Amino acid sequence: METQPSEQTPGPPRADAIPRVLVATTAMLTFISFWRAAAIWAWPRHI
Repeated sequence: METQPSEQTPGPPRADAIPRVLVATTAMLTFISFWRAAAIWAWPRHI
């Protein structure tokens, strides 16, 4: 049996997908950290 050129074999993730995941994760953690810090800073001020 011959393999078709259109078939893709499972393997490691594509090299260009890793930077996207890293950027998305960094952005998400930065966003969460910012709002957590803002909530801690603003908490006693609303009383």
